[in-house]
Amino acid sequence: MPTYVTFWLLLVVELAVFVASLFLPRHTVGDTPEQWRPRAVVVPIEVRGIFTAASVAVLASYALGTIMLSVGAQIARDLVRSDNALVPGAVISVSFIIIGMVAIAAGRMPSRQAIAVGSVASTVSLAILLLSATLHSLPLFLLAAAALGVGYSLLFLGGLSLINAHAPVHQRAATLSAMYLIAYIVQAGTALSLGATATTAGLEAALTYAAPVIALLAVTATVLAFTIGRPGSSPATSESNLKKVEKVRSE
Repeated sequence: MPTYVTFWLLLVVELAVFVASLFLPRHTVGDTPEQWRPRAVVVPIEVRGIFTAASVAVLASYALGTIMLSVGAQIARDLVRSDNALVPGAVISVSFIIIGMVAIAAGRMPSRQAIAVGSVASTVSLAILLLSATLHSLPLFLLAAAALGVGYSLLFLGGLSLINAHAPVHQRAATLSAMYLIAYIVQAGTALSLGATATTAGLEAALTYAAPVIALLAVTATVLAFTIGRPGSSPATSESNLKKVEKVRSE
C-alpha cells in the first residue's frame, strides 16, 4: 500500500498546484505583454558567476536529500527494525520537518551566510550519519537527520536567494530553470550511483564513498559564493552589463 499511496497523493498535490497556477497573473509589473512561447534555457552572461555559485549550493542540497531518501531510508529501517513502514518513515521525516522550520526561521538570512552555515551543517550531518551507520545507533541517526535538514534548507535557501537577488527580472525564470535542470540531473545521477554502489558493495560502502563528495560539494559552494558569486566578479561581466541589470531592477 505505501508503494502506491505516496505517488497518488503526490499526483493530487501536483494537480492542485497546476490548477492554482492557472490563476496566476500572466505578466508582472514592467513585463512586456508578449505571448508566451518555448525558449532555450540561457543563463545571462552578467550573472554566470553568481549562477555557478548558487547552482553548486542547490546541487549540494539535492544530493543531501538523495542520501536521506535512499541510503538513509534503509539505515533507518535497519536501526528501527520494524515491519511497519510508518515507523522508519517517521524517523526520516525528522529531516523534512527541520527543513521546513529552518526555511521559515532563516528567511531573512543573507544568502552567502546561509550557504556557509548550510555547508558546515551538511558536513557535520554526513559525518554523524556515517557514524550512526557504523555504530548502528538510532540516536545518532536522528541527530544526523536533524543536522542534514538544517544543511539542506540553508544551502537551498542560500542558492535560491542568490539567484533571485541578482538575476535580471526578465530572465529570472530562465535562470532558475537552468539551475533546476542541472540540480535534477545531478540528483538523478546521485540516486542511481548510490543505488548501484549499495547493491554491489553495501550501504556503508555507498555512504562512505558519497559523503566526502557531497561534503566537498557543500564546501565548494561556500568558496564560490564568497568569490565568483558576487556581482561583477565574473570574468565575463562588464560594467555596461551590470548597469543594464540595475536599470531593469529599478523599473
